[in-house]
Amino acid sequence: MSSNVRKFLRKRNTPPEEIDRAEEEGWLPVLVIDRLLAPGKREFTIEDVAERAGTDIETLRKLWRALGFPDLPTDVPAFTKDDVEAAKKALSRSDARMGFDEFIDLTRVASVGLNRLAAAETDSFMEALTALREGGADDADVAGALAELIDWDSLADLIAYTHRVLLRAALWRRLARDDAPRSETRELAVGFVDLIGYTALSQELTRDELNDLLDRFEGLSYDIVAEHGGRFVKSIGDEVMFVSTDPVVATDIALSLVAATVADDLIPSARAGVAFGPVLARDGDYYGPIVNLASRLVGAAKRGSVFASEDLQAAVTATPEPEEHDEPEGSVEPPETEETADAGDAHESDEDDSRSEAAGVPDPAESVVNEATSEVPGGERLAWKKLRRRRLSDIGLVPVWEVTRASDAPVDD
Repeated sequence: MSSNVRKFLRKRNTPPEEIDRAEEEGWLPVLVIDRLLAPGKREFTIEDVAERAGTDIETLRKLWRALGFPDLPTDVPAFTKDDVEAAKKALSRSDARMGFDEFIDLTRVASVGLNRLAAAETDSFMEALTALREGGADDADVAGALAELIDWDSLADLIAYTHRVLLRAALWRRLARDDAPRSETRELAVGFVDLIGYTALSQELTRDELNDLLDRFEGLSYDIVAEHGGRFVKSIGDEVMFVSTDPVVATDIALSLVAATVADDLIPSARAGVAFGPVLARDGDYYGPIVNLASRLVGAAKRGSVFASEDLQAAVTATPEPEEHDEPEGSVEPPETEETADAGDAHESDEDDSRSEAAGVPDPAESVVNEATSEVPGGERLAWKKLRRRRLSDIGLVPVWEVTRASDAPVDD
């Protein structure tokens, strides 16, 4: 073992016999990680921590569970002095600034986000360590590399900085709207974008190839949403969700994201659904009928298309919409039936979508009832086409608009 590794562990109060056992049994790298991220002697049981923090065991267990960990036996000395100080700070914050239940909710939210960060960091570390092992490094070399790779102070500073600027932006968004209600219900544009053919493709790719594809899609989505001034909410496998206070911006994001996937050689083509209206904002996520509608619209959309709700179209175009019965005389528009309304569901699966495109048969649900135009920032014009109403799962019949950039819209003969 390198003397530097042993010195590193001894400096962090690791008994010599524990170091020797870790080296003999092959878990020296794990011991280095443990002492690097949680230095200090594990000398306190949960009862000891509760006593020193001035609280009871059940309160501490609620806090521990909120971090995502299971209950520990009361007689196991698993905590350090740092754990005791963290418990004191957490409890003093919950007493002084907010109720304990509210603090627990906030802790859960933080835990979910930081757990994802920890998983991403672990993937990065493992790639580096795998390369070391493949190059012939032994456990001692790997342990030494870990001690150098994990620069905790710099990472902690970066996390604190990122949290600070994100909190500042979130407070500005909330407080700058003087007329905003104090409830959690807000009016937002919600968008979903998902990849066509992902399920079949995932069966053909290796794990690394699939990981690269998802990383590229998420990174591309995050950059485009941020560039346009929206907020990236989350990724769910082959689907991403974003929101914006401005329906024009949300529409531009959806169009830009779909176009970017079409132009990308690695990522399959995508489709998008966007809706606008009141949503419930909770713990950094959004809920309600508008969110459900946007999610169902993306399932009904065709490859490379963006489907929008009527409220979003009205908000973007800001022009009155003609009644459907005001169509010119002599129109050959077929009457809407249950069959034509349900035809939109053909696009809910990748296979049906590809069959429709290959056959080249006009879908009766694609018949245009009305057209409109609008602009996005920069003056680029958008073309809107109102389609036959679609029957969306768990929602029912809804009006649907397809939006394209005017430069991409087909020209009628």
